[in-house]
Amino acid sequence: MNFNYILNDAHDPRYNLALEEVLCEEAAKRREGFLMLWSNDPTVVVGRFQNTAQEVMREFIAPRGIHVVRRITGGGAVYHDRGNLNYSVILPSQDESRLDIQAFSVPLLQYLRSLGVAAEHTGRNDVTVKGCKISGVAQYAAAGMVLHHGTILFDSRLEDVERALRVKPEKYQSKGFRSVRSRVTNLLPHLPQKMTLERFQAGFAAALIRFYHAETVRPPAAAEALNAQELAVSKYASWNWTWGNSPDFTVNNERRFSGGTVQIGLVVKEGRVEDCRIYGDFFSLGTPGEVEARIRGQRYPFVGLEALLPDELLERSFLSVSPGEFRAFLAE
Repeated sequence: MNFNYILNDAHDPRYNLALEEVLCEEAAKRREGFLMLWSNDPTVVVGRFQNTAQEVMREFIAPRGIHVVRRITGGGAVYHDRGNLNYSVILPSQDESRLDIQAFSVPLLQYLRSLGVAAEHTGRNDVTVKGCKISGVAQYAAAGMVLHHGTILFDSRLEDVERALRVKPEKYQSKGFRSVRSRVTNLLPHLPQKMTLERFQAGFAAALIRFYHAETVRPPAAAEALNAQELAVSKYASWNWTWGNSPDFTVNNERRFSGGTVQIGLVVKEGRVEDCRIYGDFFSLGTPGEVEARIRGQRYPFVGLEALLPDELLERSFLSVSPGEFRAFLAE
């Protein structure tokens, strides 16, 4: 399989995420792989299933012109700036159910170790150095393709990471962390030999090209760039995609599972669920939309959840959350 390494020097987060999605479509259609390194202007990037309003500190980001965008992968909100390097690995796949995060992390780990950094893969989607996170990754699978992408904190403004994201004490308490700053670090201080981000990026690009045997190094084709520009405007810059309509929930619940945090909000009127929204930093092979649709119209409190929400549906919708755990959480 031929891999294309895409040269991309854009810093608009809406365009970069749109280009990534366009390349996903190309991978499925052309049965070719794509590699890309890129960086954004200051941005909060929220996960596909998160409630944006609950993840960002609007009073901090608004006056500073910090962008807010939603990506197509699950997982939690992250902060990007020019000191942060992002990478994308996109390949066609005959088995979209395989989301092997550790396998995709191998090139990054190999490159970091070649620089003398004792990096390791920990938890479900983190790369750490001396117990502190320097990289978080996420994946997305659709018909005929798999996207793996990640962030690398190289020389980012860690004080802005903490101030731009709304920290949930309950999320970090279980891991013994009191704040975002206590669990993340920049890579630069851990490098035995200091280097610029540009030099680090060039070295990582060469490592990716070698690992995947990329035969083509090129900028985005004219059609790819045009499609990305159009998608950036129609989707990634739209309020509906990034913020959406959040109803005034009358029932709210949240729980942290091994596979991530799940939040559920219900509007209950006259004993039935009028609206249901599910958010969180969990991973999914689809979306929780079918689960939400099945819950709407049901009597509250719930009865017969095993018939309403079968194991197969829940296993597909919430990876690493057992169906029994989810149904028990919903019934609380």
